Amino acid sequence: MKILCLEDETVIRRAIIEKCQKTGRVFIQATTNKQAIETMEHTDIDLIVSDFQLEKESAADFFDYLQNENYEIPAIIFSGIVENKIRRRIKYSDLITIVAKPDFEELIACVDIFEKGGL
Repeated sequence: MKILCLEDETVIRRAIIEKCQKTGRVFIQATTNKQAIETMEHTDIDLIVSDFQLEKESAADFFDYLQNENYEIPAIIFSGIVENKIRRRIKYSDLITIVAKPDFEELIACVDIFEKGGL
């Protein structure tokens, strides 16, 4: 399973990958929307794990791109921003599960559920 991890904070990105790592999971890292879009154009991704508010941009723009290009890849937004605010901003929300930072246990559970065919 290939997982795109869009997170600009190195410590959190490493923690996500370390805590969610299992045999058969390959993590592809991106720190900007541009990197994430380039990855999507060249790699078959099964799941996206993303922060919402990146350093100088919002991941909402990345999700707008996914919506406009008709991607249907499930995503987990791992963020400290209130869920209602995220859902109002993202049109791609039917495919999104939101997990509040820093709840790594819930994040791990969501990745495990997706891998078993859920989410």
